[in-house]
Amino acid sequence: MACHALVRNARGEVLLLQRSGTGYRDGWWHPPAGKLAPGEDVASCVVRELAEETGLRADPEKLVPAHVMHRSNDQPPGPFGTILDFYFWCEVTGEPKVKEPDRCSGLMWASPSQLPDPTVPHAVRVFEALRDGATFSRLGWK
Repeated sequence: MACHALVRNARGEVLLLQRSGTGYRDGWWHPPAGKLAPGEDVASCVVRELAEETGLRADPEKLVPAHVMHRSNDQPPGPFGTILDFYFWCEVTGEPKVKEPDRCSGLMWASPSQLPDPTVPHAVRVFEALRDGATFSRLGWK
């Protein structure tokens, strides 16, 4: 399971981080995110990852569920060949900074309808689904 933080600024742009040093889509843009730790709930995961990656603070009680994506994967991190992605809108305090330079080479604000190239494909699909009002999607299933 992975948890993703969706943060908007006053112009309606979303916060994206540029991946680096992870071995997965380095150089690509994606919202702050991370994997669920043992014994951790999804709200706590989003808040933790957001703080670790950007220094932004969010209250887990004020997260707004935005989208769930169920992905199939040929080389999954789990035993079932599947990944569940939970996306939450986050009300934050602070100014975003790159807090993990070994995993992130930059951050930017972007319009959800004009994402930078390259943006991680499943994130692009989620922003398209959000634009269409969908709260659930599937990706990679035959």
